[in-house]
Amino acid sequence: MPQLLSDTQADLIVMQEVWLDQYREELINEFQKRGYKYSAFGRPCVGWKESWGIRGFLGNGLLVLSKYPLSSPEVMKFSKYTRIEEYITYKGALYVQVQVPSLGWIDLFVSHLGAFSTLLKNNIADSFHVDHLEKKLIQARELKQFIERVS
Repeated sequence: MPQLLSDTQADLIVMQEVWLDQYREELINEFQKRGYKYSAFGRPCVGWKESWGIRGFLGNGLLVLSKYPLSSPEVMKFSKYTRIEEYITYKGALYVQVQVPSLGWIDLFVSHLGAFSTLLKNNIADSFHVDHLEKKLIQARELKQFIERVS
């Protein structure tokens, strides 16, 4: 994957679902070899009660790789998760500034909202799961508030 993505000659690469620290470090190292000197990621702070369990232990899975300098990232986590399997993540957003030549510093927001399921009727997707949809709307509001706060 690093070779294919770097072949695009993109200046920035943004990834989701890079859950494991080992994979993130491998990706960062491989992309550095290809000219992406800078990276940003963030693990939302986990409270002491949560650190004893599994809630959010995978972090948010967001990763930014850049040929240009990056500021320190700011991370937010959503207060609600949608589907039960997302309990082990802390989906949310990452904010970082990128120093682009001739433009200066620009804002970059990366987010990963929760997934939601559809309900089946006669084995055909009929409608969205209302609870998942409501929680995703909460996430969207929290993302909006985060963007307004940091920009």
